[in-house]
Amino acid sequence: MATKTLGPNVLWKWEDSLDAALRQQLLSAVESTWAFAHTTAWSYLHDEARGPELIEEALEPVWAFASKSSPRPTTQKLTARLRSQVRRLAKQQKNHIKEYPEGGSLELDAYAVSQLIDPVEAIFLEEIVRELSPQAKDVARYIRMGYTWRDIGETLGVDYSAIRKSFRRETDAILIKLGRGVSFAR
Repeated sequence: MATKTLGPNVLWKWEDSLDAALRQQLLSAVESTWAFAHTTAWSYLHDEARGPELIEEALEPVWAFASKSSPRPTTQKLTARLRSQVRRLAKQQKNHIKEYPEGGSLELDAYAVSQLIDPVEAIFLEEIVRELSPQAKDVARYIRMGYTWRDIGETLGVDYSAIRKSFRRETDAILIKLGRGVSFAR
């Protein structure tokens, strides 16, 4: 999205429709929110440079609120609304970002079995992975790459606790099948 927010005139869209008092209030709100927008962009989107875009997009509903309100809202109220809108937009944009793992030599290192593992255990681990369903193999791959359960849940778009329970249930069944697990028959 092209932005003019980086320039000196943040309120370029409403150049002709703002009175001087409202213009000053909105400029003060933007000034107070500027660092917050950069921090929020970094926290949610991992891109500090998207802060100005967030402010520009967040100004639209704040301007609409300010221009329709009677009596006119205070600068503190406008600042709070602008911050809230920036945070809301960052969260929405974060939820629309899909991360896809990319191949490379670092990924191969994550799949490699460590030299410190007992060779018998490495063979047994390969047997377990071979028995896993395709979905569980994906989860195992993410675990080997160091993802947390929450990260795996976000990546796959499923509740992390459901993934963890399902994966453990499946691996427990495989361990029992291979003679390494304990069966809890009722």
